[in-house]
Amino acid sequence: MDHQLRAATILDLDAVLEWIGSAEGLRVWGGPALVHPPEARAVWAAIQAEDRTTFVLVDRMGQVAGFGQILPRAEATAHLARIIVSPECRGLGLGRMICRRLMAFAEKEFSSCTFTLKVYPGNAPAITLYRSLGFAACPSGNDEEVLLMKREMDGRPDPRPEA
Repeated sequence: MDHQLRAATILDLDAVLEWIGSAEGLRVWGGPALVHPPEARAVWAAIQAEDRTTFVLVDRMGQVAGFGQILPRAEATAHLARIIVSPECRGLGLGRMICRRLMAFAEKEFSSCTFTLKVYPGNAPAITLYRSLGFAACPSGNDEEVLLMKREMDGRPDPRPEA
């Protein structure tokens, strides 16, 4: 599979939002602050999208196949957010590809060696993916509605290869 990770644009977000068909789907993907039906400009602002943190995975024809954000945090930590794969491309390993490429980008650009993410406990496919990438649940502080997961980079490769 020839897929490239590139900076997202608001036009890419239009395509991504078409994959989300319900208010619940929007909440699971983007969090409780987003309003359904989503409007790309409002979502772009709400998720604080910018070139250096917001990316799409595109196929060799330029079609958007996935979306994700990598947000730098304090103390060499980066936060993965809003990972989603096109419904037509699910099950092909693209979620893994997005996560691994975002983490590699953060290691290089932000000197990140610790990664966090939040996921709703009922999102079993996402939790399975994140665990396979070495993420483990950790205490989440005040927010009990979501599961906080963390991965410390230790120089070992991920247990499963990129698709």
